Amino acid sequence: MRTTTALLCLILLVVPALAGEKADKRKAEKARKERQDALEDARKARKKRAKANKKTNEELGEKLNEVMKSFTDFSGAVLVVKDGMKILEQGYGLADRDNERANAADTLFDLGSLSKQFTAAAALKLETEGKLSTDDKLSKFWSDLPEDKREITVHQLLTHTGGLARKYDFGDVDSRDRDAVVRQLLKTPLAHEPGSAFEYSNSDYFILAAIIDKQTPKGFDEYLRESIFKPAELKSTGLTGDESLDRKKAAARYANGEQRGTSVDYGWHWGFRGATGVISTVGDLWLWTLALEDEEVLNFEAKEKLWKVEKKDYACGWEILKSPRDTRKIHHSGAAFGALAWYAWYPEDDVMIAVLLNDASDTQLHFRVADALEAAAVSK
Repeated sequence: MRTTTALLCLILLVVPALAGEKADKRKAEKARKERQDALEDARKARKKRAKANKKTNEELGEKLNEVMKSFTDFSGAVLVVKDGMKILEQGYGLADRDNERANAADTLFDLGSLSKQFTAAAALKLETEGKLSTDDKLSKFWSDLPEDKREITVHQLLTHTGGLARKYDFGDVDSRDRDAVVRQLLKTPLAHEPGSAFEYSNSDYFILAAIIDKQTPKGFDEYLRESIFKPAELKSTGLTGDESLDRKKAAARYANGEQRGTSVDYGWHWGFRGATGVISTVGDLWLWTLALEDEEVLNFEAKEKLWKVEKKDYACGWEILKSPRDTRKIHHSGAAFGALAWYAWYPEDDVMIAVLLNDASDTQLHFRVADALEAAAVSK
């Protein structure tokens, strides 16, 4: 009798719970379909705008090309997309000065800190898969940490609010030893209490890459390739050193007259992964934009978190700013030896701008170029 009563009680508890789960799933699926329908409608409207604005946008592309010609020391590639149309997709200067190979739209460049957006996407993708939580603390992944670093969360690393200092020191640690690099980075005194302020630090993303590596069977590199690049159809995107990248399309790196290898042939190690080291083209950055519009890589909830500002206009691997029209500007810039990068997406204006350079002699040039392109393409 007691067993029967217990079973009845269990059924009374389980059945409503299951019914509730099914209702939640139906609700979530309905919301997802509504979003997909809205996206499809938006893309149909984009095609109509592209057709209606074809001549105007072509004229704007010609104007932007003239703007670019005024930057006589620019060496790289530029892409401007408006209404889904590539109105300017052009290489300038030389990808390889020794062989006089020109930069082109499909030249491979180092994205520098634009790489952080891919690491952030990987962390949030893992969260949707139940393999980590952005509320997880560092103590979950490493037990022997300094007491003041144990409570730093994944979310704080993503938003540069974990308190880690901008400057870091690798000491004599073997850069191939993931956990040793993490422990060394965490020896540096905190710049502020975790969660209390914004402090841009590459260390945040070095450690995020290590966490992702620990939480995925094939590791950080392969997870980016299979779960981020592949579903976004980024066929010309990879990591420095990737054998799959076409070295004939790789830009050489230049800075202050010095050449140090190409965008592809460059060091790739712990304390580098996560914060930088993604190689791509301007065209693939447009495909990445399209993937972020959709839910092929990240679902709606993950994207909300990706672009939610925490402090100082910074979200997860992105700055969320205002355009000249006071509309949303989803942005990041990057720099590495012989490489500068700048990217912005203006969803409400249906504009995307990418600026990639293979000469970093003038460390502010990408900003000036981007400002000029933005002023013309996203005007008041």
